[in-house]
Amino acid sequence: MKKTVIALLALAGMADASTTITLGTWFTNTENSAVYTVDAVQAKDKNGAKALGLTKADGLTNSKFTFAVDVSDMLYSTTLTNDDVIQVNTITLASNSAYDSKDPGKLSITLGNNTYVSETGAEDRTGGGYGTITYKFSGENVFALGITDTLTVNITADPSVAIGVFQGQNGVDGVTNPSGFSAWQAAVKITGTQSVPEPAAATLSLLALSGLAARRRRK
Repeated sequence: MKKTVIALLALAGMADASTTITLGTWFTNTENSAVYTVDAVQAKDKNGAKALGLTKADGLTNSKFTFAVDVSDMLYSTTLTNDDVIQVNTITLASNSAYDSKDPGKLSITLGNNTYVSETGAEDRTGGGYGTITYKFSGENVFALGITDTLTVNITADPSVAIGVFQGQNGVDGVTNPSGFSAWQAAVKITGTQSVPEPAAATLSLLALSGLAARRRRK
């Protein structure tokens, strides 16, 4: 009996596997397809980004930015339900200026009554035009994000750092700081992991439980 229990525990452990989930602000392009803003505008200038189907595209420089992310309005890389929870490890923003040796700062995330702070952002500007700033969350700052959640994002960066701002996309409320830019939205991509049962392992677990029950009935 003891060996059977140990085997079942091992199978239960095998039944959980991590899968990567991506969520992002999105718009419908000229081909009538939904696309992630951050990916679509990378390496394009603001006119090229606008030509994709966005109403407006530009870059905004300031030392502080604040905006809200509505998770339920974002584009998902896989089908999700209201019960799903994602452990967030990176948030990527579109950026729109070269700022060698400038500090892209950290993201401060407010979710409910809790605050989570990222590591210092890392820029990638391959190909010119819009690039990205990726902020990683580690340790106690990895946070659980529900599909119905709204999170507030605050950035304090070097004043010359420009984030990509757009009009005509879904998933993010307007930039509220600095004032006067509430009609503009930041391009945001969230990456995290979700624990899901692997079908094969889950099947093995059920078979093992059935076998145990059958043996107990025969005794």
